[in-house]
Amino acid sequence: MKANEDNKLFPEKELTYFNLGIQTLMALVMSLATLFPYRKGFFKTILSSWFFYPFFSVFAINFFMVCIVHWASIWLDKKDRWEEKFLKRLLYQLLLGWLVPVTFSVLYTWAYLQFLGVNMMTTLYSRYKLPFVLALALILDVAYMCYYLDWYFRIGRTLAPKANPGQQHGDDLIFAHNGGQIKIKVNDIAYLCSHGKHTAIQFHEGDPLILTHVSLDDILPKLNPVYFIKVNRSYIITRKAYDGYTNRPNRGILLLLKPAVKEDIKVSRTIKGMVLSWINDGSK
Repeated sequence: MKANEDNKLFPEKELTYFNLGIQTLMALVMSLATLFPYRKGFFKTILSSWFFYPFFSVFAINFFMVCIVHWASIWLDKKDRWEEKFLKRLLYQLLLGWLVPVTFSVLYTWAYLQFLGVNMMTTLYSRYKLPFVLALALILDVAYMCYYLDWYFRIGRTLAPKANPGQQHGDDLIFAHNGGQIKIKVNDIAYLCSHGKHTAIQFHEGDPLILTHVSLDDILPKLNPVYFIKVNRSYIITRKAYDGYTNRPNRGILLLLKPAVKEDIKVSRTIKGMVLSWINDGSK
């Protein structure tokens, strides 16, 4: 990317997920579900003096489980984002966000029962409660994944180009990028090329910027057609990037661009005249 102060990363806007109050509420609901059933009725049971000892112990376990999943999700967002490396992220999410909290829960329960002089293996924990703990941790991970993906597809990949009052096309484009946002000066763009789920923005100077899950069709309406044109399915170019062409007999032309491109930039014969006319109009 061009070393230009105008094209700089905004302060990172990481997804912070749920605040401490919501995390506490989640742990509270999980604890009440863990202690189900309430044979003497819900309210009569929770108001009993004996209930508070097992409740606070279970609450502590569940609260730490929520915290582990929470911080694991935030840390993994910086390393492997769901939309970029789904299978790898899923593996690490299961290791850090599922196996670790479950192991913590089992060890905590074992230590607590040992303190009370009870052998955990002689209780019904392994038969009934352990599967429930496994399910709770998995539900937590799924909830955090869904929350992230909902945020990403609603907000995280939204194009937000800046435009001055009265302008249809902005001087800058803003993209979600690596957990934050990046601002691109439109005048610094030489051309854009798309391959699969990725779009590369090549600047007149410097290395390209790779964007994930952003297509040329997402970007094209934000660009001024006076300065940008889509020449095929994979390329949008500017006049400044144009460096000539070679003919393809009965098959259109091959464009030459700067900075140079290793692959052929093919323009079909059906739009060859329009593209060349657009280029020539800018040289007048």
